[in-house]
Formats: sequence, structure tokens, C-alpha cells
Amino acid sequence: MDFSRSSALTSLMIPAQKPGVVRERRGASYDALLGRDAFVDELREMLTGSTSTPDASVVVVALDRWALLESAFEREEVETILAEFARRVVRHAAPWLVARTRRGELAILVEGECGGKVSDKLCARLLRVMRAPFRCGSRRLALSASAGIACSGESAAKWLQDADAALHRAQAEGGGHFKHFNSVERAQVLRRVELESELRHALRRGDLRVNYQPIVDPNDGRLVGLEALVRWKHARLGPIMPTEFVSLAEQSGLIHDLGRFVRGSVLSQLAQWKSAGGPLAGIRVSVNVSAVEFARPGLVEMIAEEIRRHGVDASRLWLELTESQRLTDVDSVAVQSAALAKLGVGIVLDDFATGYSSLQLLAKLQVRAIKLERTFVAGLGVDPNCDAIVEAAFSLATVLGIGVIPEGIETPEQAEALCRLGCRSAQGFLWSPALAPAEIAEWAAQRAARGTAVGGRAVPEFAGEKAA
Repeated sequence: MDFSRSSALTSLMIPAQKPGVVRERRGASYDALLGRDAFVDELREMLTGSTSTPDASVVVVALDRWALLESAFEREEVETILAEFARRVVRHAAPWLVARTRRGELAILVEGECGGKVSDKLCARLLRVMRAPFRCGSRRLALSASAGIACSGESAAKWLQDADAALHRAQAEGGGHFKHFNSVERAQVLRRVELESELRHALRRGDLRVNYQPIVDPNDGRLVGLEALVRWKHARLGPIMPTEFVSLAEQSGLIHDLGRFVRGSVLSQLAQWKSAGGPLAGIRVSVNVSAVEFARPGLVEMIAEEIRRHGVDASRLWLELTESQRLTDVDSVAVQSAALAKLGVGIVLDDFATGYSSLQLLAKLQVRAIKLERTFVAGLGVDPNCDAIVEAAFSLATVLGIGVIPEGIETPEQAEALCRLGCRSAQGFLWSPALAPAEIAEWAAQRAARGTAVGGRAVPEFAGEKAA
């Protein structure tokens, strides 16, 4: 959005400046918001004209989960959110210079008392006013913002980059607060920029790989499914953890390309296994889906076309929605899940009990199973609270007629404890780590040769599961 030309923002004039705080020539001539380059020019001129370190700070404030907002709403709705965001910043940042640096992000040049007091108070005020609901058509959205502060810089451009780094650090910690820059942030931002560029290249070149971890019945070792896990081994940087590059993909908008790549790889592999016959001919595979992807209009139609193109039974594909990610519009997600269920695709609620709205999602989504995060499993027999939570999860699942899939099983004792609770589906290193397609096929064949059953049913036999 070009703030300088938007009719919705032509009234956003920088208020008259207080003498001694902002240079005089920066007053009434600014009748709209500057762009990033002009803001850097202002910083550069201030640095050039000063014989010592300027008594100033740069504050960068941004709406949290901006990529999710842009993918979830129509363009006109996004522009409305941006306009209101800018109004609030300009109104409360007076008398200082405000500029647009990126979509959903504004920079403020705060002059005077660069010890943190002024900028800290400004950030606290801005983040507080951002918690007031935003109107978007008939919706009232509860949003949050984060901010970064830098009180000096080697150059004008780096000064702004440092504030950006502090902002990204605040958002990486969950958002809704502000951080001051330090050298750690700079290194993290440089790595983020490099990884984002490398991830784009990796997606184009097909450098990522999809491995598969078995999901078994802990009672008899029967293979009932697989989970697809994307892996990235960079030629120079080495293995990149999924927690790092998936998060980066969400923030940069690459998550949709990444999601298409993983689903395409999985559906192609399912088609190959079906054609080849053998123990994996009828296996079902779970694929992780980001909340950002799930909120995107047209996802159901895209997945339906992908399934049709590969000639795979829809019941062989399950989608794992990570519950630890905040969903801004649960009703829309519920509509998507119902449409996917109608196709035959199963929905699994991942990381159950670690997120924001477990019971609400269970009530509104057509969930086939919930996955228990490994932390709870690790505490079995050790922490009474973990025992109680795991037992309660199984009791709730039985009442609802859905499955429970505990993750991170590493010991026979953990597996035995789960069997006593009626567990019929679990995964962990006790059985196998994630393996490449050829390796998982060999693993399944060896188990079949030893007489260990390999489940080919579309729906594993969960305790308490309603008849399909």
C-alpha cells in the first residue's frame, strides 16, 4: 500500500513539532508518510550533521503475523487494517517523524533522551492502543503488534536494520512486546535474510526432501500410518532445522510454496507405492499444514485438484494442523476442515494441549485425531501432572470418538503405559526415526517378512473411534 497516495491516509499529517525536539524543517511540509528510502535519508543527514552520537532512537513497529493477515483477508480488508494501523501510530507518535518501511510496518525517528525512556514509553503506548479491536468489514479483529528499538547505528541503513532486528526478535518470542537491539539480533537477521534467499532457491531447485516416520499400534507393532516430515540439508550451511525454516517460510510468505511442495511429494509417493504394491500400497500419510496455509482461500480446491492429479484415494491423506499456532478465524478454518472431510481427507490436531484454544478447535473442527506433544509422553510415570493430562486426553478422545496419537515414544515403559490407556496409534524413536522413501519401504518390508502386520486401512483402529 502506498501510504503517500492513499486517500484514506491523506489526513495523516505529522503534527506541529515541539521546539528543540525535532528539526524545524521537518514540520508542516510532511503532509503524509515517507517511504523507507526517505526515512534512511533523514537518518543519514542527521548522522552527517552531528559531531557526536545523535541523541535519538529508531523505533520500528509492526502488526504481528502479518503474512497470515494478508493471506486470510481480501485486499480491500487488508488496506483497511493498514490504514487504521497507520492512523494509530501517527496519532500516538507525535511529534516525531513516521515513515512506512514495509507493509504492516512503520518506523519512527525519536529524537531526544536516547536512554530508552522516551522510546520505551512510546512503544508501550503504541502496543497498548494496537490491542483495541480493528474493524474489518463486519468483523472485529483482536490483533497485536511488536516493536524494536535501536539507539545508534554504524550507518543510517544499519540503524534501521538494527531496529528491524529487534522487532523480529520480539515477534519470534511470541509478539505483543518490544525489544532493544543487541548484536545477537543483527546476526539473527543476517541469517534470516540469507536463509530466506536460500529457501527460495531450494524450492525452485527441489533441494528439500520428505522423509517418513512410522505411526504404529504400540500393542503389536502394526504399522498404521506415516507422518511426512520435510528436511533441508544445505550444501554449505549443513542441516537446517524444520523449526527454523518452516517458521521463516510462514513469516516470508513462502509457506504456501513449501506446503505445495510437501503435498506434491507425498501424493506422488503414495501413487508410486500404490502402483508398486507391497506393504505400503494402502498406507495413509499425515502432512503438517501451517495455520497460515489453512487460512488461505482456495486451499480445499487446491488439495482436491492435487489428489485428482495424482490419482490417490483422499482417505490416504491426513492433514495435521498445528494447534500451537494462533488461528485468527476459527469459523473459517472449521468451514475448510468440513470441506476437506467431505473429500475424505482426515484432520488431525497436532501439539494438542500446548496451544491457545484446544477445546474450541475440538468443538468446531471435524477432527479425526489429536496428537500429544512429546513433553507429556516424556513425563509418563515421572510427573503425576503429565500422567493426569495424558489420561484425561484419552478419556476425552474416547467420549468424542476420535483417536489419540502420542509422539516421541522412546522407551518400552512409555509404550506400555500408553497401551494400558487404550492407545492404538503412536510414533517415536522406539520404532524408527523419519526415513527416506526407499528406507521406509525397506523397513516396512522387513517387518512384514517377520510377520509384523502392516495396516492398509484408511482409518487406524483408534480406541473409541466412531464408525466411519
